[in-house]
Amino acid sequence: MTAVTINQANLEMASLFDLAWQHAIDWPGKNFILPDASATWARWRLQYVLANQSSLSDVGGKRRWQRQGMVMVQVFTPLNTGTELLYSAAEIVVGAYEGKRTPGGVWFRNVRISGDSVSDVASEVTNWSQLNVLADFQFDQIH
Repeated sequence: MTAVTINQANLEMASLFDLAWQHAIDWPGKNFILPDASATWARWRLQYVLANQSSLSDVGGKRRWQRQGMVMVQVFTPLNTGTELLYSAAEIVVGAYEGKRTPGGVWFRNVRISGDSVSDVASEVTNWSQLNVLADFQFDQIH
């Protein structure tokens, strides 16, 4: 099955993460108040990078379009708590996407942990250590 709309695909990708993650989430376009410095939390983002026509049209003029991009999740754990908690939190994100396919046909590959385990992050986020989890995604649309 193919994802009917980009919005449906976006919701399905967000849902996979939301089901796996049991901490605060900074979603795009939503108000977010930084949690207490003792909390673990994440910032979830999408970036579309390619959109290609991947078929000729059928008799009705419909064509297949392939959409590709990346899910990016920044994972934050309290500063000075070591790397075990940080990597455990990042593994939750990896598990949300690795080897998964959504009902609408979004599938994920190259799920990876990236970044220094004690990153210096933006000035508003100074009480946490950070890792990034990246997952390439792909889905088709027919229209």
